[in-house]
Amino acid sequence: MLKKVLLYGLSFGSASAALLLIQYFNGLYRDRTLASSLPVLGSVVISILSVVLVIRALRRENPGSLMMGKALFAGLLTSALLASVTVLAYEYLLENHPAIMNDYRNLLAERVKAAGKDAANFDVDAYMSFGSFLRWQFSMNLSIGMLVASATFLISSRGNGRA
Repeated sequence: MLKKVLLYGLSFGSASAALLLIQYFNGLYRDRTLASSLPVLGSVVISILSVVLVIRALRRENPGSLMMGKALFAGLLTSALLASVTVLAYEYLLENHPAIMNDYRNLLAERVKAAGKDAANFDVDAYMSFGSFLRWQFSMNLSIGMLVASATFLISSRGNGRA
């Protein structure tokens, strides 16, 4: 099981990290259009696909022996690996591309002021910090992983008479 989880988690995590890098390197964060939201939506789809495919692979590997707990554990572990790789890509951006991150920081500050929010209560640096991105990625990916793992297990078990 661990080999499958590592394979799917790291490979799909690399795809999600690539989408993150594409978003920042191409400056897609500047505009709020459908094209600029595709990397974010793509990472959600990648997270869903990774969990569905790892559970299907585990079910194919050992037919009839995959239990709900094992499916949830595999889905959560795959999602955690995916989030870890994406967080590492964000850390790479923070450390090695300060011009891109400064541009993003300035854009966020302008949007806060334009929205009429109290700029004193909104800390852009805390919003863009490594810890903030880490918490956001892990909460998003683990939530998706748990929901998709349980749904995939239940749907695939329906035909086997197990639920």
